[in-house]
Amino acid sequence: MQLYPHNQRAYDSAVNALEHHNKTCIIHPTGTGKAVIIAKFIISNPTARHLLLAPGEHICAEVQKHVDGANFFFCTYRNLLTSKTLSGRNNFDFIYLDEFHRVGARGWGPKVLQLLDRNPQAKVLGTTATHIRFLDHSRDMAFELFRNNIASYFSLHGAFLEGILMAPKYISAIYSISQEYRRMEEKIGQTQHQQKESLIREMKARVIDWEKSSGLDAILKKHLPPSRKKIIVFCTTLKEMKMAEETLTPMLKSIFGRFLSLPLHTKFGKKVNARHLSRFDKDDNLTKVLFTVNMITEGLHSKDISTVILLRETSSPIIWYQQIGRCFSVDQKEQPIILDLVNNFRNLQHARFKADHEEEKAASDDSKIMRPYNRLDKVPTAIEFIDETQGIQDILTSFENRIDNWAIGYSRAKAFFEKKGHLKVPMKEDLNLLRWIEKQQSAFRAGRLSSEKVSQLTQIGIDWNNTSEERWYANYRQLRKIIEEQGYLPRTRIDKPLARWFARQKRLYQQNKLEKEYRHLLEEIISLENDREVLWTKRLDRLEEYFARHNKFPQGRGSEIQTDVRQVRVSHRMGSLPQFVYDRLIELGFKFKYERNTYEQTLELLIKFIRENNGNLPTENTNYYLRQWFSTQCSKYRHGRLKKEHIDLFRMQETATSLKLLPTLIITQNSQARRA
Repeated sequence: MQLYPHNQRAYDSAVNALEHHNKTCIIHPTGTGKAVIIAKFIISNPTARHLLLAPGEHICAEVQKHVDGANFFFCTYRNLLTSKTLSGRNNFDFIYLDEFHRVGARGWGPKVLQLLDRNPQAKVLGTTATHIRFLDHSRDMAFELFRNNIASYFSLHGAFLEGILMAPKYISAIYSISQEYRRMEEKIGQTQHQQKESLIREMKARVIDWEKSSGLDAILKKHLPPSRKKIIVFCTTLKEMKMAEETLTPMLKSIFGRFLSLPLHTKFGKKVNARHLSRFDKDDNLTKVLFTVNMITEGLHSKDISTVILLRETSSPIIWYQQIGRCFSVDQKEQPIILDLVNNFRNLQHARFKADHEEEKAASDDSKIMRPYNRLDKVPTAIEFIDETQGIQDILTSFENRIDNWAIGYSRAKAFFEKKGHLKVPMKEDLNLLRWIEKQQSAFRAGRLSSEKVSQLTQIGIDWNNTSEERWYANYRQLRKIIEEQGYLPRTRIDKPLARWFARQKRLYQQNKLEKEYRHLLEEIISLENDREVLWTKRLDRLEEYFARHNKFPQGRGSEIQTDVRQVRVSHRMGSLPQFVYDRLIELGFKFKYERNTYEQTLELLIKFIRENNGNLPTENTNYYLRQWFSTQCSKYRHGRLKKEHIDLFRMQETATSLKLLPTLIITQNSQARRA
């Protein structure tokens, strides 16, 4: 089996490491062929017993392509939770942990560790593109699992510089200018500028002109060559995906003519998604655009996928790198194109990616860079960053400068000081004035405020030390003290100001608006993991536990577990159900479409309940669903609206069961009438 030079080096290094230790790992970026290294181990040890653990079945299929029919066991991490086949196995010679950073998950992580404990003699090889769990206290899984015994490591930027992967063209653009336009319109409206209505009209006209000449349509035509055949568009929600498809379709038609649009979402079901993926993967001359939500961030590789369009906002660097990684592959034919349309005025992922690349590029020494291929004269090795947002930023900045009237801000601050005797402006009282004062404090600290302005502000009592930055650090120190000394997060009833401050930091973090320094400090003491993901993990745990006990899912309403079932179905219908929840519930046979019982089935459930409860009718506490259904029948009977066939059903059940159901209806309705 012939490996690419970089993979051969990694394989040799891993073999050597496993001769001295039982565990080692390989950290290579997406698209460089880590699955091939696993396949090489399998075919090089034909009599050994191999186990491959991975997030999804795609990695199994990828390994099978290269093992020439050699046998190995395979299991997904989530299936490990219920696998009876592996529960007692202790005879594996090799265990492979693909995407080993996922072993840090609370659900299946302990099961993986138990499996490793039962196989102490096994050689364990981990592979991943990133070993850091950024949203989980930045845990280093290479250290936790392998004690930093890393056989081979190189970064994505290193892969570009060495010529292993072709460096992409990275275009920053704007999907919709409306958000930034509304922000500036609001800012103008809040000023005391005498001609603010005229300013807003002028700004609107200039924005419209910019969109015509330099908007998204023009940018796509400028950077997307008609030769591109496979494009992936990453979206956040099903609603956004439909809007993106509607917006981009006429633009893409003007470039490619006829093209095939293929939506991919868990709501469509496995068969439809598999069919769309198959059509996307088919080699023909037709351009195909795959619109996807929460899918294929891992495992989909092809030399023909060389374009991704980013519309999904994410606070996770892992997910972001997985998205752009879909367009990287060894020996691909076209230079990758990344069109980043995610609010690039505040896109931290893009800023981090660019900074990391420039830092690594500056630190590299051309004479020392290892070149596994003699391809550096043929392919780009440095990322070409193109900023298509500068024009609109210049337009908006020009209007911001026109409304920044220092004299107006100073007069308002002076009036406040003369009335209150200080400049500690409450946020609820005058937010604009508070922000103006903080802006002066920041300018003073940066040395950008003239001595005349400093003197004027000092005379009205401005506190040059009490900046928003210092208040942030004060809150941070208080938060750290509570966590370290008390072991809990600030509580709204007891620590209301601090709790509200921390909630705002999490919100900024999840919106990619939290400053890098602040983010790192908070990640040192507490997980900023998305609350939504935590909530869904808890729901899934409850559903799995219920299914394990009863081998079915609950019906009806009222209890917490029944609410979980209802929420799953509603979220699936709305297109917002997380991928990991959907995958697991599909494995357990969960029915996402609610199937109502027939009238006969519900009546049988009522009779069964009465029998099992000593002749007592259901109450809201004992069975909310049956209680509501029976109350409805009583109401219909009282008003003469209960159908004859349903009355006949009650009579038939009376005959079969000796239960006095019709008298019960009459008694119930009479008692209800008396209460009324």
